[in-house]
Amino acid sequence: MFTKEGDKWFHHWLVNGQRDFALIPAGVMRGFDVDLPVRLQNGNPYSFGYTHIEKRMKWVKSISEGIPELIYAKLGQSGQVWSTELESKIKIVMHLAPEAMLVLTEQDRTRQGGDRYLSVTTIYNPRGSAHLDGELIGRYQSEFRI
Repeated sequence: MFTKEGDKWFHHWLVNGQRDFALIPAGVMRGFDVDLPVRLQNGNPYSFGYTHIEKRMKWVKSISEGIPELIYAKLGQSGQVWSTELESKIKIVMHLAPEAMLVLTEQDRTRQGGDRYLSVTTIYNPRGSAHLDGELIGRYQSEFRI
C-alpha cells in the first residue's frame, strides 16, 4: 500500500501509487482558497518529512507499524486546524487515540510547473513537548482522506 517514489529528499511517499494522502477542499481553512492535497516527502533528518519523523519522533515507532501508516490513519480522523507562527504552516490536532498533532507546510511549485500542496513537516504527541497555540482556522474532516 505504501511505497516511495525515490530516495531523494524531495521524492514523495505514495499510497496506492498516488502522492496524495488527503485533499483539503478550498475554504475549509481560513486563508487557503484552493484545494490542497496532503503529501509526505522523504525530507531530511533536521527539518521535515519521513526522515525527520523517523529520526526525531521516536514515540511513533512504539504505536505504529510505520510512519506513512500512522499519518494515513490520522488523516482518517477529524480534527481542528490551527495557525502557526508562519502563514504557510498549519497544525491539525486529532484527539482520538493515539492523540497527535500533524504539522503541515504549504508548498507552491507552480512556478516550476508543479502544483500547491501541504507537505507533512512532522507529527507530535501533544501530551509531550508540543504546545497548542495559534488560532483556530478550520475543521479537518475524516472524509478528506483519499
